Amino acid sequence: MTETLNCFQTEWTEMVQKGLVDADRVDVVPDVYTENQRLERELKHARREREEYRQAVSVAAETLVRAQKARDLQRLHHQRVIQEKNRLIEEMRKVKVQCDSYEPALKRMSEKYQAVSRQVLLGALEKDKALGQESRQSSEQESLICGDEEGTMKTTGKPGVRERPVTQPRPPASPRCPRRQNRVQSMKANAP
Repeated sequence: MTETLNCFQTEWTEMVQKGLVDADRVDVVPDVYTENQRLERELKHARREREEYRQAVSVAAETLVRAQKARDLQRLHHQRVIQEKNRLIEEMRKVKVQCDSYEPALKRMSEKYQAVSRQVLLGALEKDKALGQESRQSSEQESLICGDEEGTMKTTGKPGVRERPVTQPRPPASPRCPRRQNRVQSMKANAP
């Protein structure tokens, strides 16, 4: 490049001597041009960085939006859970009050059931007693009608214990006593 520079130098001096170039007006290359080139490079670099930052910011903004949506969803879910919890607590309180109100009614029903059970038991005892007396009376009547001997009563001798009639075994009905046969047949038919 030195030869090119020497060639340029010779041509330049020839043109200055001939007066084709005004030497006063031509000076060294001003620093403004080099400064503009440097600034142009810095501007390109700044624009490239700006694009990179813009992309990073857009990614961060999308992440922030997703995080905010997730936060809002979690808040809604949390509020829903709190409302459900409060509703269940209120229902539990109502059920407890309702169960407490059932307790006296349950006691009354239990007492009624026991009273009815006692009445049924007494009624069954009365029925057994009435059937026992009826069977004793009917056996006495049959023995009078058929000419058999009377049934005897077995006594325990204990105070407060009811006595039950005990009949002596009788021979099978004879053709002489048709009423007795009818009575035996009707008792067999009514037996459970």
